[in-house]
Amino acid sequence: MYWEKIIKFFEDCLNANNLESLSEHLFSILTSYGLNCSIQIYTGSKILNFCEDGKVVPLEADIIALARKKSRFFDFGRRTVINYKDFSLLVKNMPIEDPGKYGQFKDTLGTLCNVIENRVKSLISNNKNTKKNEIISMINQTMNQIEETFTRVQKNNITAIEDMMQDIEEAILHLCLMESQEDDLKNIVALCLDKSNEAFYEG
Repeated sequence: MYWEKIIKFFEDCLNANNLESLSEHLFSILTSYGLNCSIQIYTGSKILNFCEDGKVVPLEADIIALARKKSRFFDFGRRTVINYKDFSLLVKNMPIEDPGKYGQFKDTLGTLCNVIENRVKSLISNNKNTKKNEIISMINQTMNQIEETFTRVQKNNITAIEDMMQDIEEAILHLCLMESQEDDLKNIVALCLDKSNEAFYEG
């Protein structure tokens, strides 16, 4: 379901004929995640502000403009501003009370904003011949992000199992087991680690 949404978003962005409709596609998928956002786009000659309800409060536009001078992801309270060369996205209600969900949303926002950046460039330059290159670029960026995520998961998985092995070895010292029994326990844990790695690489 997650990747179906992302792929549908890719298709919608590629079919967007102007910056307003592109913004609407972005708001649509972010609303489905429960996120309330507004976006500021820089065309080179003017600054455009879009919001999901169509009304951008001047104060929000000022906040985005100020945050644009900050880092790629600039967090303050429940708000996060994501800065790219041609636009800045303000998310007004990040789930800071749920660190896991918060991190997942940041990964997702990075993927979506990469797509938006490529499409904004194309619409600004009005170069239809770049559509094929856009698709390739978006796929490459998404695959790189997936690879980074899998690598991080693998490291966390291996660390957890290695910590467990160490804990078991320490516990063995207090169990008065025979040497063969100790070896059996260690082999079970090592086999678990091998199976976990196999499952990861299959994934």
